[in-house]
Amino acid sequence: MLAEKFYEKNNTKGIDVNKFYPQQAYLDMLRQISDQLGEATLLRIGEMIIDNTKRRPSGVNTLEKALATINDAYMMNHRGGEIGSYRYEKIDDKTYKMTCDNPYPCAFYMGIMRGIIKKFSPSAAVRHAEGECRAKGESRCTYVVTLR
Repeated sequence: MLAEKFYEKNNTKGIDVNKFYPQQAYLDMLRQISDQLGEATLLRIGEMIIDNTKRRPSGVNTLEKALATINDAYMMNHRGGEIGSYRYEKIDDKTYKMTCDNPYPCAFYMGIMRGIIKKFSPSAAVRHAEGECRAKGESRCTYVVTLR
């Protein structure tokens, strides 16, 4: 399987979901996937995160709760060092803003947002806000989620 090749190349084969591993190996693997298979693959991987994350906040059953607890889930699944964060802001009853200042690629996080929307509010939409973008070498990306 293709994923196993990337895991082996980055010394992450045989991952135990109950252990923590160096974040850089995972970031290197995502960069290689993007370089070799394109950003669409990173989007798809990100979309699957919501259903494959073992450590997550409890009681999350709405889109707003999912967005409001992304940073909590991120911290549950990462530790040590400067890992960045996800900042949630409710703009109004139908609009939310997420600012991400962590080392993960923009396309990967856009996929995470799409996966969350698909699970909790399939009619909602997400777009990348104008301004900073990690894909351009900047430190953060901002996404706007709109309920329809």
